[in-house]
Amino acid sequence: MDYIQPMKIIIIFFAFLIFNLCEAAQKPTLRVEVAGATTGYNFFRIPNENANTRFDLPTNAWLPIYRIYASIPVSEKWGLRFLYAPLTVNYSYQSPVVSVFNNTSFAANTPLTAGYKFNSYRVSIIRHVEESADFKWHWGFTAKIRDAYITVSDGATTLRKDDLGFVPLLNLGLDWSFLNSFILSFDIDGLAGGPGRAFDGRLDVQYKVIEKTKVGLGYRFVEGGAVITAVNNFALFHALLLSAEYEI
Repeated sequence: MDYIQPMKIIIIFFAFLIFNLCEAAQKPTLRVEVAGATTGYNFFRIPNENANTRFDLPTNAWLPIYRIYASIPVSEKWGLRFLYAPLTVNYSYQSPVVSVFNNTSFAANTPLTAGYKFNSYRVSIIRHVEESADFKWHWGFTAKIRDAYITVSDGATTLRKDDLGFVPLLNLGLDWSFLNSFILSFDIDGLAGGPGRAFDGRLDVQYKVIEKTKVGLGYRFVEGGAVITAVNNFALFHALLLSAEYEI
């Protein structure tokens, strides 16, 4: 969408400004993840009216995804973290009954293509707690912007439902160092309540290759959705990830 581009520019500018305000002794970090993801479930009703409007999308083969983090200390115990996490999936779908999407009907047994996009832009403020040299944990708050859409097409007709919104989340995580060069790391953004929920969690093992560089292998899940009059959509994605993290 056109109005997402200014948002990216603002985030980059803000990150650059904070970076230059940081004390020289502090170390910003850049983390890149690449992963293979698959759908645990993904269903929607648009509008949220009756059973005939529900699409239960199939679990799909692995698809490549990626995400980029930039973590910037602003004091000894506080830091900012920025995230860009795009996700787009296309499904082949065929219903044995008449399907209704956005008040348009598709005949039974018609081959359909459903497109699902859920891009996430986040800024987190995080409080770091060092219990010992080997065990650290953190907590914080995350502001998330979702840029999403769902499309349904039979080849001749394509319908689309857009969704741009703000979601407040809580953050919690820990890092446990063991065997000198290994780190067990857990991190989650999440919150549930009201019409919906959103969770994005990671568990991985990282290896310190050299002083400023770590690589990791782990698992991530992304789950959530909302139930309102206009839409009922919940999805779960599993991912096996590889990561690289560098202290600037």
